[in-house]
Amino acid sequence: MELPKLGACVRQIDALGEPTGLAYGPDGLLYVAESLAHRVNVIDAEGKSKRTIGAERLVDPRDVAVCADGRVVVSDAGLDAIVIFAPDGKSSVIGKIGGEPGQFSAPEGIDVAGDWIAVADSRNDRVQVMKLDGSLARVIGY
Repeated sequence: MELPKLGACVRQIDALGEPTGLAYGPDGLLYVAESLAHRVNVIDAEGKSKRTIGAERLVDPRDVAVCADGRVVVSDAGLDAIVIFAPDGKSSVIGKIGGEPGQFSAPEGIDVAGDWIAVADSRNDRVQVMKLDGSLARVIGY
């Protein structure tokens, strides 16, 4: 039995440092969280790196989401926190290590919808839903 073909490789992007998460931004660019490179790589349709984000701030980025206004939201398992990068390059941090609501232990998957963030808080066995300002809305699981 032949396996079904799921697609064809259109572009190969070389020299990524352990890509762990990705998202398309409203600018049409691909944002790739690179765990070993400690950054988010922003890649164009040709597969070329346009810029990097967070190399001086991130420790172990696991996933990335991009807001409609251009803010880049990164779950960082090394920081046990969420880092938000504004379009002007400034960053802010939500959370710290711990098991209480609003704290994280190795956050992984992340998604944004409007002003809301959903975070897979992997070592705490739960999902946390919060606003981009860091205010906690609910904890699922735990």
